[in-house]
Amino acid sequence: MSSQDDLELSEQEMQALQELFDSDDSDRWFLLKFQLVLLVAAYYVVALGAYPELIVAWLELEQGPQATDWELIFRLRGLFIGIATLVAIQSYRHDLQMRLIFGGAAAVALMNFVMDVPVFYLEKLAEPSALLFAVLLGRISVVTLLFLLYASLDRIPPGPRRVLANPFAKP
Repeated sequence: MSSQDDLELSEQEMQALQELFDSDDSDRWFLLKFQLVLLVAAYYVVALGAYPELIVAWLELEQGPQATDWELIFRLRGLFIGIATLVAIQSYRHDLQMRLIFGGAAAVALMNFVMDVPVFYLEKLAEPSALLFAVLLGRISVVTLLFLLYASLDRIPPGPRRVLANPFAKP
């Protein structure tokens, strides 16, 4: 037996190596999760920025001069969400500090939700409505999606990073 025969791989070994290189551990749903978060963020930017008086009325916050303070707070939160969304898009497209950006967004969303429960939702929980449950479920879903995005940053599918791409298309 020659040394050349020792270096050749069997058909089974070649197939095992091919399967190893073909295996893809990427998160196929990353783009869809990101797009869902962006869609909700766009909704919050519009709702908080353009219609804060409706939110103040629904939450039954103080009426009168203090209502304008709440409206300003909601407008500023909408502006912050808009800026954070643009930063997240740029971070994703250009692979810039994604751990910091996505981790920070998840942490801020969680803290805002935790702080908003006693301030805005506690009194509403005394007489719960379908809208209240929808709002709470929506916020919990967004916080969960943000943490899932952060957890799967190492498994973003290869290829060009376009935000408006079809998330169901094969790469």
